[in-house]
Amino acid sequence: MNGYLSHGLEQEKLEAAGGAVAFFRAWADREAESPAFLHALARHRQGDLFKP
Repeated sequence: MNGYLSHGLEQEKLEAAGGAVAFFRAWADREAESPAFLHALARHRQGDLFKP
């Protein structure tokens, strides 16, 4: 496993979202509100005293 994730998308959904850029921005905005992202962001901001 290489960690690469591929995702297919129908052209109609892409067009309905307003194009590729709008689709990606909407996805990124949704992910930025997810608990996993908010937890990672808080850990990043807090820092780690034991990390070189």
